[in-house]
Amino acid sequence: MAISPLYNVAEAAAYIKVKPGTLRNWLSARRLGYVKVGRLTRVPKSELDRYLAGQFVAAVQVER
Repeated sequence: MAISPLYNVAEAAAYIKVKPGTLRNWLSARRLGYVKVGRLTRVPKSELDRYLAGQFVAAVQVER
C-alpha cells in the first residue's frame, strides 16, 4: 500500500482551492477524513482526491 502525503490544513485548503476555515468546518463535520498526529491535524492527499472525485458533476450532451 502506497502512503499518501499528509498536508496540514493550510496546504490541504490550497490544494483544493478553498479557504482554511472552510476546510476546518468540513473536517469538523467529518466530510473529510483526517489523521491526528499528536495535536496536529493532517489530511492525506488521497482523501482530498477522493472527496473531489465524489463531487464531480458529469456534463449532459444536448441534442441540437
